[in-house]
Amino acid sequence: MKNIYTIYNTFVGQAGQNDCGIACLSMLLNYGGRYDDADKLISDYSASEDGFSLLELRNLAGNLQLPSRCVTMDLSSIRGVKTPCILHTINHKGEGHFVVCFGAEKKSANYRYLIGDPATQVHFIPEMELLKTWPGSAALYFDPIKLSLYGITGHPWFGLLRIKAFRKALLISVPFLNICSTILGIALSWLLQRGMNDSLADKKNSLVIAVVLLLLFMMLFKSLLSYVRQHILITLNGAVREYFTGGFIRKILSAEFMPGINEHIIKKGFADIQKIQNALSAFIMVMMSEGCIISLIAAALWYFDPAVGFINTAYLILVTFLAIRTSPELSYQHAALNEMSVSGENALLSAAFNLPDIQRQADTLQSHLQNQTRYLKRAKALAIAVSRLNLWYEWLGTVNVIAVFIFCLYHIRHLAISYNTLMAEVILSYFITALMPKVCNVFSVISEGSRLARRYLNI
Repeated sequence: MKNIYTIYNTFVGQAGQNDCGIACLSMLLNYGGRYDDADKLISDYSASEDGFSLLELRNLAGNLQLPSRCVTMDLSSIRGVKTPCILHTINHKGEGHFVVCFGAEKKSANYRYLIGDPATQVHFIPEMELLKTWPGSAALYFDPIKLSLYGITGHPWFGLLRIKAFRKALLISVPFLNICSTILGIALSWLLQRGMNDSLADKKNSLVIAVVLLLLFMMLFKSLLSYVRQHILITLNGAVREYFTGGFIRKILSAEFMPGINEHIIKKGFADIQKIQNALSAFIMVMMSEGCIISLIAAALWYFDPAVGFINTAYLILVTFLAIRTSPELSYQHAALNEMSVSGENALLSAAFNLPDIQRQADTLQSHLQNQTRYLKRAKALAIAVSRLNLWYEWLGTVNVIAVFIFCLYHIRHLAISYNTLMAEVILSYFITALMPKVCNVFSVISEGSRLARRYLNI
């Protein structure tokens, strides 16, 4: 079984209510490393109101050089599957729905399956749940597809950097301004510390005035840098929103796309654009701001004390690995909650305006209340999971700071460093542990938006 994060990067969400089959084929193209073909497929094809049948999906796969055959699979076959296959399942509305099964694994004497659901995300489901949603055991089985991952330059995050809606110089200026602001903050702290260590009470008035003016100019310039950075962020966000919104509107008005257009596709398109904008904002405001500060501090620690730099680097690697491991599941939970919310809202509106029968309206409203209860339980579970993850970040950060403190105490006992050096290294390590959780918490947001950006870059 491949790591879920590896499979997570192949995921494609459906563009419309009936596009699950197209999304599943796009996932398989991504799995085989054919990212451009996957983006073109999900961008150019739109299913009819009845969607695809399993046979039609097989014919489309054949046109894409993905040889396959329609089969009926038993449990032993699906447990031992070595290549991804598409399952014809039933969704929560009782309608036909296609999902990708990437494989099975045995855990605690029970099997669970890694499923790519175009309506939500990539996630594991237990065998009993699979059997409930897969009553016909029908599947589209493919000839072996070799997993082919992208290189560094092909990573989905780089899709955000390929957006042509803004000049790259503006993007580069954000970390530069942030580093300048950080350096000024350090200079301010140093200036105030010097004032405490070397009293200005007995100094000449001209020196005191010079220090006050220097402090004033430094604070004003720091505020100006923050203002310029915010202005750049606003400009970038506006340009990205205008670029993708304009392209999406032109696409849905095109002659070849108009026959398959519906309300769901339009809502989904604008929601995807908002996710792209959120991802870019998170990438710039966190990865290129706090991320740059963390890199700067870590480099400084490596320069002054390689051992302390090594301790902090080990902490950064461990926390980043934890964030990467957990981000797919958190992303799935967020997507599932959004799907439940939208589905419940649509059912409520349908009951209120489209159902003439009072009894049917009452039944639908009662069902909505039950869905709302399930939604709240799932939201609570997600909140607890996020809190637990943040607690892990806090614990790892505490261990990192204590390890640095103990190491520095050992050096003080051997007169290798001064107490001021100890405090400086501990404080800088604490800054790293305070900033790193904020960076990790946006991994799922950036990953989700960057994959969508790759798809919408061609509109």
